[in-house]
Amino acid sequence: MKLSFVRVFPLCAMILLAGCRSSTSSGSSAGTQPPGTETSASNSTDESSNGTVVSDGAAVVDPETLILLPDDRALLTAVEDALTAKCMQAAGFEYSAVALSTAEASARGSEEAFKQNFPFTGDSSVSYASVGPEAVDSTNVDYLSSLSPAEQERYNLVLAGDWDDTVEVDLNGSPMATPRSGCISEARVAMYGSLEDALISQFFVGNLRNLALGNTMADPTVAAAIESWVACMGSAGFSFQSFAEARSYAYSNSNVAGVVAQADADCVAQGSLGSTFSSVYNEQLVSQIEAYQGYLEDVAASTAAALAVARGYA
Repeated sequence: MKLSFVRVFPLCAMILLAGCRSSTSSGSSAGTQPPGTETSASNSTDESSNGTVVSDGAAVVDPETLILLPDDRALLTAVEDALTAKCMQAAGFEYSAVALSTAEASARGSEEAFKQNFPFTGDSSVSYASVGPEAVDSTNVDYLSSLSPAEQERYNLVLAGDWDDTVEVDLNGSPMATPRSGCISEARVAMYGSLEDALISQFFVGNLRNLALGNTMADPTVAAAIESWVACMGSAGFSFQSFAEARSYAYSNSNVAGVVAQADADCVAQGSLGSTFSSVYNEQLVSQIEAYQGYLEDVAASTAAALAVARGYA
C-alpha cells in the first residue's frame, strides 16, 4: 500500500493512539464505548476505572491513553501545515496554511460524523443534529492552477517530494512509504522526529478506530441486528437500509425528523442493536489494539513529541 500525503487541505481523520493521557486536556475524556449505545455484560465499560474496556473480565485498555482529543488533532494539523507553508514560501511558492480555528472545526465535525456510525438510542451522544460537509479552502488549488505546467510540476515536487526516493515502514504486513524530500516531509520530521515515526503515528491517526468500526459492521450478529432494525423501521413506515440513511433523510426533512428519531430509537431498543453493536465494537477495537501492541509505545512517544513541538509553535 503506497500512501501519498499530497493535500491542499490537511488530513482531519479520527486519531486513535496509545499513551496520550498527558497530552489531553484535563477534565476531558473519551471512552472506547461507542457513543449512544448500551453497555453489554460480556464486554463492558467499567465506570469506576474511567471507562476501561474489559475483555473476559480483564482490563485491557484505558481509553484516556488511546484517544487524542479533536483539539489536539487540530493543533497537529494546523502546525504541520504552517511548517509546510514556511518551507514552500522559502522555495518561492505561495502556500496558504489552514487556520487553527478551521482545523478545530473540522476535527470536531469529524468526531461528530464518526458518532453517526453508531446506533441511535435516544441519548445525547448520538444525535440527529446535522453534520455538515467539511469546509475546504481552495486557495492552494487556485494558486496551483495559475502556474504554468512546468511550475506546477516543480510545485508538486517541492511540496510532496520525489517518490523515487522514499522511506518505507511495514506495519504487520502493511507496507507504507513517503518521500524523503519535500516540504510535507520536512514538516513531519520537525514534529515527529523522523519520517518513520510520522508514518507509524499517522497510520494510527486514521485507521484503528475505523478498522474496528468496519469489522463491526461486517460482523454476522451485527448484520442480523441491523436487518431487524431495517424491518422495524419499515413497519414504522420508513424504508431505510442504514443509520446514515435515516439521519440523512431527517436532516433533509426537518418536519418529520422527530418522528424518524423516535422510530430509530425504538427499533434500536426493540432488537437490542445498541448492546450488540457496542459489544462487538469493543471486541474489535481491543483486537486492533492487540494486533499493533508492539508499536503503541513508539506511537505514544512520537505523538507526544509532535504535540510538544506544536504547542511550542502555537
